[in-house]
Amino acid sequence: MFRACDVLVLNKLDLLPHLQFDRERFFEYARTVNPRLRVFQVSALRGDGLEEWCSWLVDRSDPRAEAH
Repeated sequence: MFRACDVLVLNKLDLLPHLQFDRERFFEYARTVNPRLRVFQVSALRGDGLEEWCSWLVDRSDPRAEAH
């Protein structure tokens, strides 16, 4: 999955204080498979990272935009 994708979106950042999840290790493993991954960390509840993620989506959907 990570080898074929361009983007990794980690959602639910607001839950991380309640979980045993090592974000850095997760990203390290994903980038081992695909070093070109673009990573977005978002929390829909708090709004963290949504502006950057949505901007990326809009840019990618613009037919006038250069290939990324």
